[in-house]
Amino acid sequence: MGPIQSSEVGPDRSSELKAAAAADGRFIKAMGDIVLLSFPIDRAAAAIQELRSFQERGTKLWHFFDERCRVQVKVGAGTVQCGLMGAPGAERIDLVGNALNALFKATWSDFDISPGVAALLADGQNAG
Repeated sequence: MGPIQSSEVGPDRSSELKAAAAADGRFIKAMGDIVLLSFPIDRAAAAIQELRSFQERGTKLWHFFDERCRVQVKVGAGTVQCGLMGAPGAERIDLVGNALNALFKATWSDFDISPGVAALLADGQNAG
Protein backbone atom coordinates (compact mmCIF):
# COMPACT_ATOMS: atom_id res chain seq x y z
CA MET A 1 0.00 0.00 0.00
CA GLY A 2 1.27 3.46 -0.84
CA PRO A 3 1.31 6.50 1.41
CA ILE A 4 -2.00 8.17 2.16
CA GLN A 5 -2.28 11.72 0.85
CA SER A 6 -3.82 14.49 2.97
CA SER A 7 -6.66 14.91 0.46
CA GLU A 8 -7.76 11.34 1.26
CA VAL A 9 -8.32 11.98 4.95
CA GLY A 10 -9.32 15.66 4.99
CA PRO A 11 -7.48 18.89 5.68
CA ASP A 12 -8.11 18.69 9.44
CA ARG A 13 -5.93 15.56 9.75
CA SER A 14 -2.63 17.05 8.53
CA SER A 15 -1.13 16.99 12.04
CA GLU A 16 -1.83 13.26 12.40
CA LEU A 17 -0.36 12.57 8.95
CA LYS A 18 2.82 14.42 9.87
CA ALA A 19 3.13 12.51 13.14
CA ALA A 20 2.77 9.18 11.35
CA ALA A 21 5.10 10.08 8.47
CA ALA A 22 7.88 11.20 10.83
CA ALA A 23 8.38 7.59 11.99
CA ASP A 24 7.51 5.73 8.74
CA GLY A 25 3.98 5.11 10.00
CA ARG A 26 0.61 5.73 8.48
CA PHE A 27 -2.71 7.30 9.33
CA ILE A 28 -5.34 4.55 9.34
CA LYS A 29 -8.55 6.34 10.28
CA ALA A 30 -10.31 8.85 12.49
CA MET A 31 -13.16 7.75 14.74
CA GLY A 32 -14.74 10.85 16.25
CA ASP A 33 -12.07 12.39 18.47
CA ILE A 34 -9.82 9.31 18.20
CA VAL A 35 -7.23 8.70 15.49
CA LEU A 36 -5.58 5.39 14.68
CA LEU A 37 -1.98 5.45 13.48
CA SER A 38 0.28 2.47 12.81
CA PHE A 39 4.05 2.23 12.79
CA PRO A 40 6.57 -0.49 11.94
CA ILE A 41 7.77 -2.20 15.14
CA ASP A 42 11.39 -1.43 14.29
CA ARG A 43 10.50 2.28 14.44
CA ALA A 44 8.85 2.14 17.90
CA ALA A 45 11.34 4.52 19.56
CA ALA A 46 10.94 7.12 16.81
CA ALA A 47 7.16 6.67 16.86
CA ILE A 48 7.00 7.23 20.61
CA GLN A 49 9.13 10.34 20.31
CA GLU A 50 6.87 11.72 17.58
CA LEU A 51 3.70 10.77 19.46
CA ARG A 52 4.94 12.63 22.55
CA SER A 53 5.51 15.72 20.41
CA PHE A 54 2.09 15.25 18.76
CA GLN A 55 0.48 14.94 22.20
CA GLU A 56 2.13 18.15 23.42
CA ARG A 57 1.05 20.12 20.34
CA GLY A 58 -2.48 18.71 20.48
CA THR A 59 -2.92 19.42 24.17
CA LYS A 60 -1.79 23.03 23.65
CA LEU A 61 -4.36 23.38 20.87
CA TRP A 62 -7.19 21.90 22.97
CA HIS A 63 -6.27 24.09 25.95
CA PHE A 64 -7.05 27.08 23.75
CA PHE A 65 -10.69 25.92 23.82
CA ASP A 66 -10.88 24.37 27.30
CA GLU A 67 -8.10 23.95 29.90
CA ARG A 68 -9.58 20.58 30.97
CA CYS A 69 -8.99 19.00 27.55
CA ARG A 70 -5.87 16.99 26.76
CA VAL A 71 -4.61 14.50 24.21
CA GLN A 72 -4.14 10.95 25.47
CA VAL A 73 -1.94 8.42 23.70
CA LYS A 74 -1.79 4.61 23.84
CA VAL A 75 1.09 2.69 22.27
CA GLY A 76 0.91 -1.07 21.82
CA ALA A 77 2.38 -3.82 19.68
CA GLY A 78 1.07 -7.04 18.28
CA THR A 79 -0.17 -8.87 15.24
CA VAL A 80 -2.89 -7.10 13.27
CA GLN A 81 -4.33 -7.16 9.78
CA CYS A 82 -4.20 -3.94 7.79
CA GLY A 83 -5.54 -3.25 4.33
CA LEU A 84 -8.65 -2.52 2.34
CA MET A 85 -11.74 -3.82 4.13
CA GLY A 86 -15.46 -3.40 3.76
CA ALA A 87 -18.26 -4.17 1.36
CA PRO A 88 -17.37 -4.43 -2.33
CA GLY A 89 -17.20 -0.95 -3.78
CA ALA A 90 -16.97 0.64 -0.31
CA GLU A 91 -13.58 -0.69 0.79
CA ARG A 92 -11.43 1.51 3.01
CA ILE A 93 -8.11 1.19 4.80
CA ASP A 94 -8.62 -0.38 8.22
CA LEU A 95 -6.67 -2.22 10.89
CA VAL A 96 -8.11 -5.03 13.02
CA GLY A 97 -6.87 -7.61 15.49
CA ASN A 98 -6.69 -8.68 19.11
CA ALA A 99 -3.66 -6.44 19.75
CA LEU A 100 -5.75 -3.40 18.85
CA ASN A 101 -8.70 -4.60 20.94
CA ALA A 102 -6.45 -5.09 23.97
CA LEU A 103 -4.97 -1.63 23.53
CA PHE A 104 -8.37 0.06 23.56
CA LYS A 105 -9.49 -1.96 26.58
CA ALA A 106 -6.42 -0.93 28.60
CA THR A 107 -6.74 1.77 31.25
CA TRP A 108 -6.49 5.29 29.87
CA SER A 109 -3.71 7.60 31.01
CA ASP A 110 -2.04 10.61 29.45
CA PHE A 111 0.62 8.50 27.70
CA ASP A 112 0.41 4.73 28.01
CA ILE A 113 3.04 2.38 26.60
CA SER A 114 2.08 -1.30 26.67
CA PRO A 115 4.38 -3.72 28.53
CA GLY A 116 5.33 -5.36 25.22
CA VAL A 117 6.54 -2.11 23.69
CA ALA A 118 8.32 -1.10 26.91
CA ALA A 119 10.15 -4.45 26.90
CA LEU A 120 11.24 -3.98 23.27
CA LEU A 121 12.66 -0.57 24.09
CA ALA A 122 14.35 -1.77 27.30
CA ASP A 123 15.98 -4.71 25.49
CA GLY A 124 17.52 -2.32 22.98
CA GLN A 125 15.89 -4.19 20.11
CA ASN A 126 14.71 -0.90 18.71
CA ALA A 127 17.13 1.85 17.79
CA GLY A 128 14.20 3.51 16.09
